[in-house]
Amino acid sequence: MKSISFKRLIAFAWVMSFSFFSFAQNSSGNLDPVIVRGIETSAQLSDFLNSKSVIERIDIEKMQVGDLYDLLQGQAGLDMARSGGVGSQISIYSRGSSSSQTLILIDGIPFGGQDATGSASPLQNIPIQLIEKIAITRGNASAQYGPGAMGGVIEITTRTGSNGVPMPYSEISYGSQNTRSLLVGYGGKVNDTQFNFSINQNNSNGIGTISATKFPNYPSFNLFGNPVVNGVNPSNNPYSNQGLSLSLRQNMDALTYVDFKFLKSNLASSFDNYYDSPEFNWKNKTGSEFTKISVVRQINEEWISNLNYSRSQTNLSTLKNNLPDGMYGSTDTRHNTLKWTNDLSVNKNSDLNFGYERKISNLKAAHDSVAYDIFFNPSFVPFELDKKINNQRIYSGVNYRYEKLSSQFSLSQNRETGFTNKTNYFYGLGYQLTGEFKTFANQSTAVLYPTVGQLYDSSYGGAIDLKPENSLSREFGIQYKDRLNFFRVVAFKVNYDNLIGSTSQFVDDLFWGDPLTGGQGVKKYGNEQKAHNSGVEIEWKRDSGRFQSGISITHQNPVNDSGNVKVLSKSRNFGSANLVYSLDGKNKLNAKIFGIGDRYTPNMHPTNFDPVKVAGYALLKFGWQHQIDNTWSTSLTLDNALNKQYYQVYGYNNAPRSIFANLRYIPK
Repeated sequence: MKSISFKRLIAFAWVMSFSFFSFAQNSSGNLDPVIVRGIETSAQLSDFLNSKSVIERIDIEKMQVGDLYDLLQGQAGLDMARSGGVGSQISIYSRGSSSSQTLILIDGIPFGGQDATGSASPLQNIPIQLIEKIAITRGNASAQYGPGAMGGVIEITTRTGSNGVPMPYSEISYGSQNTRSLLVGYGGKVNDTQFNFSINQNNSNGIGTISATKFPNYPSFNLFGNPVVNGVNPSNNPYSNQGLSLSLRQNMDALTYVDFKFLKSNLASSFDNYYDSPEFNWKNKTGSEFTKISVVRQINEEWISNLNYSRSQTNLSTLKNNLPDGMYGSTDTRHNTLKWTNDLSVNKNSDLNFGYERKISNLKAAHDSVAYDIFFNPSFVPFELDKKINNQRIYSGVNYRYEKLSSQFSLSQNRETGFTNKTNYFYGLGYQLTGEFKTFANQSTAVLYPTVGQLYDSSYGGAIDLKPENSLSREFGIQYKDRLNFFRVVAFKVNYDNLIGSTSQFVDDLFWGDPLTGGQGVKKYGNEQKAHNSGVEIEWKRDSGRFQSGISITHQNPVNDSGNVKVLSKSRNFGSANLVYSLDGKNKLNAKIFGIGDRYTPNMHPTNFDPVKVAGYALLKFGWQHQIDNTWSTSLTLDNALNKQYYQVYGYNNAPRSIFANLRYIPK
């Protein structure tokens, strides 16, 4: 069957979606959802002066997604990649930023694992069943959220209890690759206590991670000079994920409540190590745990204050034949955060927020490095790291509205151990042209400090003289909103400065540094890289009763300014279109098209590491939902309907055509 091009599919989806305008009825969805702006203050999506999106629980169930990658794929500005099937590492490149430059928050808690090369948040570890809502902010957001929000912010809110009588709920799914998932929960409200408790289990036989066709077995030598055969393990790569979520809110009196959140998740995911024997089984184990307790007090009619303490911990380890592997080692990252936030309503046209935040990040890492003597005999050298970094910031912001004009200004001063103070700002202006049309523009700056590993792990290039990464972003947008439609176009440009990367200099450490003085020749990190990106994001949603449809398209031009270095893992064009059609009160059909253009990705070939261009592709997904009664519903989903073979990262396989069935019990 001849493949359908990305451009044709997106064009078809656009025409198809607009053809439904003639079926307009009373709107039944939420085109302009509410986003929490402060402690108890909120605003509609259309009121914000920067590019945001919201995914609510009803959207997650409507789209019938299997994991966070499936859910976020096709969102404006979010270029994504996954090194294999479900359970594999997820990377997000928001507006041309690196995968470590987007801040991930779980119930407001910073989520990030660190190692010698940078930091990343293992999103594959967060079960989709435990998520209530996701808010996406694109572009610089350091002034509002602190360091790390250079590419944007993804705020994940876990399930909370309803205001009704406590009731159980459950969900069970089964599908291709022997994929099974189970969710059981119980939540509601009793007197002044609102709570929710849920657990989940996900398992799958998975797929073969790496293509043996792209990377066949090859002869090589081990560290001791003995001939070996390396290559791809031919068996599938299974994964297993378990999660537990607890939410508790206790009203102490009419003006005060205490809020408690806890989430724990463990993921074991098999992978192929192309640089080792095909006989060996490799596995990554990731454990994440989040805890937050907040005390919220309404000081007076205009002032609400929130004092909270949160803790997140992420453990990463690699196993070879179920035993810890010293070369890959393990990391334990902990973030302890104390935050005081205040919201004040000055008058009906303006509100003010200010606060203080202190975060202590601790990295414990252990791995084995290889050293060679003058006769090139190898030996393993254990490396251990236990370092802390203290970050503090004070911040404030004001939102002001006058007739058709609106403005937002945020300012944040950051102080981190060993660095000079950094100040970031966000300034935005909006103007309501008509009742439906609004235009807005903003400018902002962001900062991202080096990780503990980048500073102190000399065996990987750590350099204590690294400077923070910086960026400057500008946006201009226009949006249209009426009863049936929400449409927005945003043009953006962002410049990245002082990006951290490998240099031609050796590390200062005598053992790992210059070979002429007995070192091992490890090159150090430095701030020699610059990059920029510009583009346009288009979003459109329509709800006309029986038909709900949406389109998201991004065109961008990410560029590395330092020499002729190719931009990796970032496409110039990507987007999605989706449609939900209600046949009657009990049955719904849905379809989604996702497409992405070609791009360069890393190449793991043992003798040729030059980046490889992978072709663009388009995927079709279909689903059916049936409401059995007020409490029971079922659904069927067909993923990759055209059975497309494609690569997000060169040589890493993705699932073929797959079908999944779901049964859900949610009392009303």
